[in-house]
Amino acid sequence: MIEIDHTVTIARPLEEVWDFVSYPANNPQWQSGVELSDQSPSGPVKVGTRVRIVRRIMGQKIELVFETTVFEPNAQFAFKSLSGPLPISGSIAVAATDGGTELAYHATGEAAGVLGLGETIISGLVNKQVGDDLKALKKLLESG
Repeated sequence: MIEIDHTVTIARPLEEVWDFVSYPANNPQWQSGVELSDQSPSGPVKVGTRVRIVRRIMGQKIELVFETTVFEPNAQFAFKSLSGPLPISGSIAVAATDGGTELAYHATGEAAGVLGLGETIISGLVNKQVGDDLKALKKLLESG
């Protein structure tokens, strides 16, 4: 089992953080290796919206599709993978704090088949990547 739990405080108003992280087209600006992130249908994200992400991992281009399973504006959204090498589900939640906005990222997944043999390594790599991405998000949003 792969468990990913990261929290970061961003010195920006909650609505600003929410608007940025809940808009799929912004993903390439803060998620390493993401070359494209689009959604279907277009328009406001809601339960059932699908997000297609094209990402480069270790030189390989991988396409992933996620479906939005929960969408509560200025609070949280949840997702599950519909395609890709690693079945995963997760959520991003935001809450106002004295210092700005606390963003919590949680996801779980299970490496199957050949990937299952390296699940511990994959878990470590994914956790590091998410942590690095959240640091990039914090830096990007706090720089204005």
